[in-house]
Amino acid sequence: MEAELASLPPADRLDRRMTMLQTQLDQLRTAAPQAQPAQPRAPAPQTPPVQRDPSDQERADYMEKRVREIVTEAQQSFGVTIDLDAVPDGDWESEDTFYRSVMKQAAQASTGGNAVPKKQAETPAQMRDRIRQEERERLGVNSPAAPRAAPSSSRKKTADEADVRAAAQSYDSKLGPKANVKRMQELRATMG
Repeated sequence: MEAELASLPPADRLDRRMTMLQTQLDQLRTAAPQAQPAQPRAPAPQTPPVQRDPSDQERADYMEKRVREIVTEAQQSFGVTIDLDAVPDGDWESEDTFYRSVMKQAAQASTGGNAVPKKQAETPAQMRDRIRQEERERLGVNSPAAPRAAPSSSRKKTADEADVRAAAQSYDSKLGPKANVKRMQELRATMG
């Protein structure tokens, strides 16, 4: 069966598998009445588990236990003491709202009472920079072993008076006077 399915194109596999399984199911249904047990058994009466509503005291005990757990978790996570009087009345309505409120209070208290700063929307320029940085990291361009471009010769430092004097004193006769004059003019041009 699997070999036949593997030979089919993916789009046809599901249809063929469904027809094969349907055929097997039909065969099982027709064969089932012939293979009946010798003595039919009466179904055993099953008693469903009795679900009772918890009493008010059980609910109160559970909530008290859960409040202690949430406060302890907040104290361990943020290292601050939680003031339950500061939790708004509306946040005591459900466990989720109470949890969020306590964790928010703990986060604010851990930052010195300042509200936790919300992340501002990214500007298009910041998004481009972030994407470029991610691509550089993905391609390994930022790694220390990445090849670097050779320093550009167009970035010549500006010549100062000492450079011009050194060039004048180091006259190179094999280059000729025109080459030396040209070198001096270039130095003077870079001086400003």
